[in-house]
Amino acid sequence: MGISVIIMMIFPIPALLLDIMIVLNLLFALGIFFASLTIKTEYFPLLPTLILLSIVFGLTVILSATKLILIKGADFDGVFIRSISFLAAGGAGKIYHLIAGFALFIVIIFIQMRIIARGAIRYSEIIARFILTHQVILDSECTYISQKKALQKELDFVLGIEGSCKFISGNEKIRLFIILINILLGIFIGTVLNGESVVYSIKIYIPLAIANGLLSIFHASLLSLAVRRRFKTYNYAVLKTIRNTSENCDISPDPLSIELGYGLIPLVEKEKGAVLLEQIQNLRKSLADNSGFTIPKIRIVDNSVLQPYEYLIKMKGVEIGRGIINTELKNEGVFNHLKELIIQYAAEISTK
Repeated sequence: MGISVIIMMIFPIPALLLDIMIVLNLLFALGIFFASLTIKTEYFPLLPTLILLSIVFGLTVILSATKLILIKGADFDGVFIRSISFLAAGGAGKIYHLIAGFALFIVIIFIQMRIIARGAIRYSEIIARFILTHQVILDSECTYISQKKALQKELDFVLGIEGSCKFISGNEKIRLFIILINILLGIFIGTVLNGESVVYSIKIYIPLAIANGLLSIFHASLLSLAVRRRFKTYNYAVLKTIRNTSENCDISPDPLSIELGYGLIPLVEKEKGAVLLEQIQNLRKSLADNSGFTIPKIRIVDNSVLQPYEYLIKMKGVEIGRGIINTELKNEGVFNHLKELIIQYAAEISTK
């Protein structure tokens, strides 16, 4: 398939073959959409792969159509694109009809990018964070290996869908770029190379470009809706799995925990030195050697609700301190505050 896709991108294809590809592309997307509606099981493991294949094939179709439009111009004879371009031009091909059709096209692109595609991405990010948070808890408290594997399976599935959704969103930008190239380069070819008037070139290439774009937008919308529809079913399975796992596990609040805004995440990233982790480790060793006081395990997690440089310190699930760091020495601010609280609440958190 990969070789055939590359060949179709490089070499022009007949209009009849282009129409067949358009039909196959839409049928493929419709098949994915209806499969997401009808499959009764919670998981659809092939969904990320099918979405990726459909996007690649859809991109091949729009590139092939663009090349054929630029080559043939007014003689372009693709049935689907020519029919939709007639509607986009208002039937008569007058300039004000073209302006209205192009404005509608831009509105549809905006809706597809901002609402459908980005909505699917946001939905997958929420569920992935939800599962990951519970998996962290279960890794430390739960002894049921099979339940851990179930959560890991769910997380892998969601992350795969999230990647596919981001690919859909990125494909939107590529599609818009191709349509603009189709219009600008088409007008240039018509006026400069073929000696046509600017108005005539606009009437030819803008409707064809809009039709090409509308077909691809319909294809991408089906994929985005398939993802959203699948998550509505899948979300119940996630909640059920986590609830069943929690009922069989002894889950209790952490003795100490630190929640960080995303701007403070580098403090615990190994790639950036994990300065805060090293400081906590040194403090634990120092207190154990000097006073025999053992600091319990401190869980550090990110919290998207916090401001970028805000942190929150909890003891057994109850907030005991928070702050916002605005200096370059972010690690010192968090660590010093944590050290003060550990000394202050030593009696409550002691594990001796």
